[in-house]
This record gives sequence, structure tokens and C-alpha cells, in this order.
Amino acid sequence: MTEKNPLKRRFEEVSSDDTQQPPQRPQEQKPFQIVLVDIEKATHKHEIHCVEIPLEDVAETVDYVALSYRWGELQETMVDTQVGYIASITSFHLNDFYKLCQLMTLEADLQHIKYVWVDAICVDQTNYERRKATIYQMTNIYEHATYIVAVPDLHGAYLKNTLTKNADIMEGSHHYTNDIYHLIHGNAEALAVIENAFLDVANVPNNPALRQWLTKYTDHFMDGFMKYKLHAMDYNPVQALDHIYETSQRSCVTLPKQAVPSGGDHGSTSALEIHHEKTEETVDHGGSPSSEEVDHHCDNTDCPLRLFGKGPVEWSPRLFYYSRPIDHEPWKQLIYDRSTRIRQSMEFLADLIVDWSSRVWVISEYSISKKKNNLKFWFTQLEPDMDSLLLPDLQHSSSKNKRFMFFRFDFTDPSFSAILNTNFFATSQYTYNTRLFSSNPVYLKFYYTLIRQLNEQTFLEMILKSKASKNEDRFYSILPLSEYKSKLLSKNEVHRWNINTMMSVKLKLFEIMNTRDKLNLLFISGNNSASNKGTVLPTFSSSTISSSTRSNHPYLDQVKYPCNFDLYNDATITLHQQQPSTTGTDDTETKHDDADLYYLNLRPKEYYTKVLTKTSVPTYEHASLVLFKRLQINVTNDAAAAAVAGGLILCVFLFMVKKS
Repeated sequence: MTEKNPLKRRFEEVSSDDTQQPPQRPQEQKPFQIVLVDIEKATHKHEIHCVEIPLEDVAETVDYVALSYRWGELQETMVDTQVGYIASITSFHLNDFYKLCQLMTLEADLQHIKYVWVDAICVDQTNYERRKATIYQMTNIYEHATYIVAVPDLHGAYLKNTLTKNADIMEGSHHYTNDIYHLIHGNAEALAVIENAFLDVANVPNNPALRQWLTKYTDHFMDGFMKYKLHAMDYNPVQALDHIYETSQRSCVTLPKQAVPSGGDHGSTSALEIHHEKTEETVDHGGSPSSEEVDHHCDNTDCPLRLFGKGPVEWSPRLFYYSRPIDHEPWKQLIYDRSTRIRQSMEFLADLIVDWSSRVWVISEYSISKKKNNLKFWFTQLEPDMDSLLLPDLQHSSSKNKRFMFFRFDFTDPSFSAILNTNFFATSQYTYNTRLFSSNPVYLKFYYTLIRQLNEQTFLEMILKSKASKNEDRFYSILPLSEYKSKLLSKNEVHRWNINTMMSVKLKLFEIMNTRDKLNLLFISGNNSASNKGTVLPTFSSSTISSSTRSNHPYLDQVKYPCNFDLYNDATITLHQQQPSTTGTDDTETKHDDADLYYLNLRPKEYYTKVLTKTSVPTYEHASLVLFKRLQINVTNDAAAAAVAGGLILCVFLFMVKKS
């Protein structure tokens, strides 16, 4: 769900109205009735049939799934819920919802669950009192759910209508659903079988050596999708594929040394057997052919495979092979097209996760799922063929390959640290280099994105970098999840704060947060990647924070260079507001518009001085001269006088050199 959700946008109105209602005589409060959609009827009859059940009874008697998604913008669809109101749906297409319900009846953990809760249908948007009651129960609704299922592309119909490219990528996801399903699940054995079957259908010669070079030493198959392999700067995956085909036609292809089976029985070597060499690895820094192994592929000095698995800084002669025209044979084109579409789909799904998980109310929803670790996710653009998806003929297949399952996010998975400790996708520049100079493992990128968004965001990242139509929603949704939830003294507390801009959000944070978070907010506001610095007062809350900036400043916890601020003293950084100034006599007194002049009082452990020489030129690159004038600071004269006199400038350093 998104900030476009009228249910969430009315939260502040509800709080405001509570303060304006005249006192009423106490009445016996009726138990809240939760509305649920019957999954079976939605699946088999394509109809919305709802039931009402007391929420207090649900936890003990009824299992249901709660959906988490972002809203789209479609033509209105009216649905009779059969519980006393008409639902107006604009966020998703009903056909996508029906397909999702059908898959839930087949999913291993959900097939016994009879009901699903989705706010677009289960909330009476036209009845103010019922809507208000639902708002107050949102946390309980998600907490009582047996599973929370995230569907980042439930608004898929809207995505297709928005961009033609979206529709093309989603069509590729549909076409290669089985491949993507097992790739996201990490089912290496199933993927190897699927890829071998694909090579058969594509009429790739059944030559073990040829297939080994294709699947292990190009980036077009499972190894390239799942493992990081650094290539030389001039490596070209298209040319490598073309070269393998050309050499195969000359019958000079042999197996790489590490792939030769014992006894020299090349015919018994299969892609499945060789893949099992590293099926447990997620990050592969090796496993690439050595120069000696590549020499066994062919005798050409311009063999493109010499660049596979080589670092981009390694020198290699320019290969004139790249100027040759490429004659794509049918199976080569099929391999390239499949690889391209799967990669595009995986990166598209990762982008959808970012878009979904950046919504303020979605953050609240998936955070609730941490308590029971019951979050699953699915994409409607994946339409599995159950007959071929589960691969029942796998001899050594684990049970997970034999049951249809949505993807599960385990917040406690210990393997997450290995993915997060890589820097392949840590920044946009790293991501660019990974795509350009490596195998570009989309499997790792997908999970890096998922883990980073759902399990690693700090309080500041969630409240400042999330998307909300009204800035006060940031406090309604995020504050209850944080250590600052005690600041919510009443249901209408946020309404009293008059939060309307991002500046007001930051000023309130400087008021209520602890010292560490205040310093982090100050530092990221003045970070080199921040924009619009020094143009509007107060400058410490008016800059635009970069979405790529991490909120935890690395120097706050360094041992070698201790922080120059006491992180456990509330007086280290405090927010103050200047009182309005006045001029003139009592009769002609004029108030100046200085009421918005907030300022921060910082108290470091130590102060330093910097001596200005005659050649020193103080710079104020991020400060507006207009603002200096408003603050009655003559920058030009003061700086010049200080420079001529060899004056001193007071400095506050972030960290200090540790004394022995």
C-alpha cells in the first residue's frame, strides 16, 4: 500500500476530529469486526465474497493472509462485498487478485487458509466511523494474520499501462517463470535440469564439452546469474558466445581440465554434475578457468574466453576479433535472448521491491511481520506452469523442489551477512562497475536489495527516505516501531506537531531524538552528496539528503580516532528557536519575521583553532551571501580582516587523534 491510500491519509483527520467531538455518555463498545475475502470463491467463481468476524476471535479460530502492496491508479471497479457496502477498487486489477488467490490455494503453507485481508476491499471507505475503527486496528490486523504476503507488483496492470518497457519485461518474466522461480529460491539442481532441457529445445549439439563451456564459462546461465566473477575490461559475453559456436563447428572443443570426469568418460559428464561443484556458494571469487585451461578450448590467440574471469586491471592485448561481424545462429540467439530477459526481469523485480518497501505504511507492515517471522512475497507477473515447475522426476531433489511455495523472507537467516558484506551493489558506482566488469550476478543483487531494504534500514533512513503523500504520515507509521514511540502521548499527538514539510520533520527529529541520531542527521544533512545546502534557513534542516547516503556516520564509533562529541550527553546537541525581534518605539513596534530562525547548540569535547595566513582564502561554498546578510555577518570584510591580521578561526572537529 502507498501514501495514495485514502485510508491512511485520513489518519490525521481522525485524530483531529477526536479532539473536536463533544463528550458523550459512555456506551458499551462493540467488538471490532474484521472483513475478510473468501479465497476459494475468488479462485473458482471469480467473485468477491466477504465475511465479518470479531477481530478478538480471529486469533483463536480463523487463519487469514494479510496482503502488503502498493497502490496503482486504474479505472474504478465497483464490487459488492455482501457485508453492507460497495468497495471501490482502483489499486489493482481484479484478474490479478483472482490469480493470486488461485496460487494461494496451491501454495504449500497457505493452501489450508480460507481468507485473505486486503484493504482495498476489506475497508469501507465511504463509512467514516467504520473507516476510523479500522485505522485504529491496523496493527492488530497485521499482527493477527497467519502470514503477511507482500506483492510488490499487485498493481501490475498500472505498470503495463504506464510504460511499454514495463510490459515487455513483465512478458519476459511470464515466459521464463519457471527459471526465475527456481533462481529466486536458489534451487541449483532444478535450474541445472531446466537449463539442460532448454539447450535440448534450442538444438544445441549434445556435446558435453560444448555445453560445459556454455554453462560454466559464459554469463548466460546459472553460474553467471548466481556467482560473482570478475572479467577483463574487454570481455564481451556476446562475442564469447559466438566464439564458442565457431570453435564447436571446427570440432576442436575439449573439456576444461577441472571438468574432465575420471576415467576419461566425457560422455557421462553433464551440466548438472559439474554445477554441483559449487552449489553451496553464493559469492564465487574463483572457479574461473585458468589461462592454461582456456588454452585447451582453442589455439586462437584472440580467443575471447581468455578474458573470462580476469580482473579489469589486468593487461591484455586488444583483440581484433571484436571487429568481426557476428553471425548469430538460432541457438546462439536463443541463449542470448533468454539470458537478457531473465536478467532484466530479476533487476526489475529488485526495483519493485525498493519501490514497495519505500512506502511509509509498507514499512510498518513488514516490520510487524518481524515479530512472527511470517513474511512471504510473490510477483503476479510470474505465472507458473505447475506441471513443469515442480520437476517431480528429480532423483535427488529436496522437498522444496516438489512443493509450490511463495518466496519467504527469513529475517533471522544467518547467510544474509555474507551477501551484505560484499560491496558489489553497495553504491550506484559499485553497481555500475559490477554490471560492466563482472558476471553481474542478478541473484545476489536481488537478495542484497531485499535484505538491505527489509532488514538493514535505520530509523533515520525509514523516516526520511520513505515515500509519503503527507509528511506527518512518517511519524504515524514509523515512530511506533522505534525507540521514540513514547513520544506519542496520545492518538492525536502528531497532529499537534503541525508537520507539513520535510524541514518540519527534521526539526521535530532534532527535538525528540537521542544525541547519536541527532549527530547523524546533522552529518548527512551536510554530506557532500546532499544538495541545496546553505540556501534556506535553518541550513541544517533545509538541505536535500541524498537517497544513497547511509545514516550511520562511520566516525562516531571509531577507536583510533575517538569521536569529539559525547554521544551519551543530551546537552551535546540541542535545538533552540530564536525569539522574534522587534524594532521601533512602543507605538510603531514592528516584529521581524525571525520566528523560524532555529539554531543548534553543539558542545564538542575539545575546540581547536586554525591560524589564517595572508594567503589563506576562507571559502563559503555552501552558504548564501543573502543568508549571511540576514544573520548580520559581513563575510567579505570579516574574512579579509582575519586573513590580514593572521587571525584565528574557531574549529570543531568531528574526531580527535587518540593520544598514547
